[in-house]
Amino acid sequence: MQVNWSPCAIEALMEAADYIKQFSIGRSQKFYMTIKEKVELLGKQPFIGKKYERHPEYREFLVHKNYKIYYHIENSVGKQKMVVIDTFRHCKRDYWTP
Repeated sequence: MQVNWSPCAIEALMEAADYIKQFSIGRSQKFYMTIKEKVELLGKQPFIGKKYERHPEYREFLVHKNYKIYYHIENSVGKQKMVVIDTFRHCKRDYWTP
């Protein structure tokens, strides 16, 4: 399944990696790669994430200790696409509006 990241989710991931980089470049790189690998796994098995209680049309998945991603699956003619809309923090944008 194709996985797309919203600008908000990319920004949140980069902010977290940059924060960790202040303490350890190696840990920052490992954190970033772990997140990317988990999201690739979700692309192959998108329903392993549980439904998000506040917005049941979205799913959440713990990808690293206290770091979750929120995503939804879009269906179009014969295709499914997973959109990562946010990470551990919530964006104050329209991504949460169905």
